[in-house]
Amino acid sequence: MKDFILCQNKQADIPFSPVPGLDPVFSLEELCFFMHGHLFLLEEAFFSDDLIIWIQDQLKLTGLASSLRDMKAAGKAPSELTEKIFSYSGIYDREELNELHHMIISLQDKSAVERQIIYADYLLSQKNYREALSVSLDLRKDGRFMQMTEDLQKRTIYHTGVIYARFLLLSEAKDQFLELYQKYEDERGLQAYLMLRAIADKEQIAFAEDESIVPEEEELEALSDRLDTMAKDPAFQTARDNAKEVLASRISKDAWIGMLLKKYTLVDSL
Repeated sequence: MKDFILCQNKQADIPFSPVPGLDPVFSLEELCFFMHGHLFLLEEAFFSDDLIIWIQDQLKLTGLASSLRDMKAAGKAPSELTEKIFSYSGIYDREELNELHHMIISLQDKSAVERQIIYADYLLSQKNYREALSVSLDLRKDGRFMQMTEDLQKRTIYHTGVIYARFLLLSEAKDQFLELYQKYEDERGLQAYLMLRAIADKEQIAFAEDESIVPEEEELEALSDRLDTMAKDPAFQTARDNAKEVLASRISKDAWIGMLLKKYTLVDSL
């Protein structure tokens, strides 16, 4: 989806709330933006009669509403209704529609928790760290984490730590990686923790080391060399400088995380 979307369809006089408690939408483009960001929520119940009536009466898209109604009556899967709305909107090119198609198919026949994990992984792979962090943190709520297999729990913890590290939130990242290593005995947690130590040392960021972990000097030197190689990438430099600028402004970490979840403008390539 483009960073800037021009709404070409009618704006509704009365908005629709796809999910209670979240912002309502006023147009087909806003509906698509919501659906794109919440693919893991798009089950049969999402495509309610109320949604179709709103599309028909408020957006005056009688053709789309009729198609969705017929598809529901024919027992079409939620994935097909999702793609119908995306395609009808006209805001996606063919490549984007194909990418969305593969993501939607991958979410089929998965539990709600599995869909959310897959979507968080997808966001991370696209360097969409803000939304990935929001989804990953949401997975730790309401008992959903305990519904996962151990492998999925480890995956969620590791990726949450990776996202925090992208924004130089080293204390938050450290908590995730140490949990992964100490609770699950996963070596990825140890290696990621040691990388955080190397980053903190190189960037002169305060970092409370875990006294139970004493790495070999050669190991730390190897990580430092790896950071030197990464630092030659201009995108890495830009992202690092932006993150350091925010941290230097003495904004509290809670506020910093809050800004990330509200789409704070930051280069997503650290």
